[in-house]
Amino acid sequence: MFERLTLEETKLLSDIIEEYLADLRSEIASTDDFDYKTGLKKKSEMLRVILGKFESAGTVVVH
Repeated sequence: MFERLTLEETKLLSDIIEEYLADLRSEIASTDDFDYKTGLKKKSEMLRVILGKFESAGTVVVH
């Protein structure tokens, strides 16, 4: 169903996710809307799970 990513593609995707997570942390800290904050936290957790899968597959080292 899905093509496998190359090591270079996986590293790029991991870097993009890590950068987005840094921005997301700032957004979570600055929002006062509880529902919006909850949604952002869920998104953050899902992205961390994805990074964990990359790391456990031995394709990237998560910082």
